[in-house]
Amino acid sequence: MSELQIAGKGQSNWIVQGTRTVAGPFTSHGNAIAALPGVAARLRPVTVQPCLCCGDHFKSIGKGNRLCLSCKRDA
Repeated sequence: MSELQIAGKGQSNWIVQGTRTVAGPFTSHGNAIAALPGVAARLRPVTVQPCLCCGDHFKSIGKGNRLCLSCKRDA
Protein backbone atom coordinates (compact mmCIF):
# COMPACT_ATOMS: atom_id res chain seq x y z
CA MET A 1 0.00 0.00 0.00
CA SER A 2 1.48 3.35 -0.96
CA GLU A 3 1.68 6.38 1.29
CA LEU A 4 -1.06 9.00 1.48
CA GLN A 5 -0.20 12.36 -0.06
CA ILE A 6 -1.94 15.68 -0.61
CA ALA A 7 -2.31 16.82 -4.22
CA GLY A 8 -3.57 20.12 -5.58
CA LYS A 9 -3.37 23.71 -4.41
CA GLY A 10 -5.55 26.65 -3.49
CA GLN A 11 -9.15 25.56 -2.94
CA SER A 12 -8.70 22.22 -4.73
CA ASN A 13 -6.83 19.72 -2.54
CA TRP A 14 -7.27 15.95 -2.51
CA ILE A 15 -5.76 13.08 -0.55
CA VAL A 16 -4.31 10.52 -2.93
CA GLN A 17 -2.79 7.08 -2.53
CA GLY A 18 -0.55 6.35 -5.49
CA THR A 19 -2.66 7.38 -8.48
CA ARG A 20 -6.03 6.93 -6.75
CA THR A 21 -7.94 9.80 -5.11
CA VAL A 22 -9.19 8.62 -1.71
CA ALA A 23 -10.68 11.84 -0.23
CA GLY A 24 -11.53 15.40 -1.16
CA PRO A 25 -11.80 17.96 -2.50
CA PHE A 26 -10.79 20.10 0.47
CA THR A 27 -10.98 23.89 0.45
CA SER A 28 -7.46 24.31 1.85
CA HIS A 29 -4.20 22.44 2.32
CA GLY A 30 -4.74 22.70 6.10
CA ASN A 31 -8.13 20.98 5.88
CA ALA A 32 -6.58 18.15 3.89
CA ILE A 33 -3.82 17.77 6.50
CA ALA A 34 -6.42 17.69 9.28
CA ALA A 35 -8.33 14.94 7.45
CA LEU A 36 -5.28 12.67 6.95
CA PRO A 37 -5.56 10.67 10.24
CA GLY A 38 -9.23 9.87 9.66
CA VAL A 39 -8.64 8.86 6.06
CA ALA A 40 -5.70 6.67 7.08
CA ALA A 41 -7.84 4.97 9.74
CA ARG A 42 -10.64 4.37 7.23
CA LEU A 43 -8.22 2.73 4.80
CA ARG A 44 -6.61 0.46 7.41
CA PRO A 45 -7.26 -3.21 6.63
CA VAL A 46 -9.81 -5.18 8.68
CA THR A 47 -8.47 -8.35 10.30
CA VAL A 48 -10.14 -11.28 12.05
CA GLN A 49 -9.15 -11.48 15.73
CA PRO A 50 -10.25 -13.59 18.70
CA CYS A 51 -12.25 -11.71 21.34
CA LEU A 52 -10.21 -11.32 24.54
CA CYS A 53 -13.30 -12.06 26.61
CA CYS A 54 -15.16 -14.97 24.96
CA GLY A 55 -12.67 -16.15 22.32
CA ASP A 56 -15.08 -15.88 19.38
CA HIS A 57 -13.51 -14.52 16.19
CA PHE A 58 -14.74 -11.16 14.85
CA LYS A 59 -13.67 -8.50 12.34
CA SER A 60 -11.31 -6.06 14.09
CA ILE A 61 -10.27 -2.62 12.83
CA GLY A 62 -7.12 -2.32 14.95
CA LYS A 63 -5.23 -2.92 18.18
CA GLY A 64 -7.80 -1.09 20.30
CA ASN A 65 -10.67 -3.23 18.98
CA ARG A 66 -10.24 -6.55 20.81
CA LEU A 67 -13.74 -7.29 22.18
CA CYS A 68 -16.61 -8.56 20.04
CA LEU A 69 -19.83 -6.53 19.98
CA SER A 70 -21.61 -8.91 22.40
CA CYS A 71 -18.86 -8.60 25.03
CA LYS A 72 -18.65 -4.83 24.57
CA ARG A 73 -22.40 -4.57 25.11
CA ASP A 74 -22.21 -6.70 28.29
CA ALA A 75 -19.21 -4.81 29.73
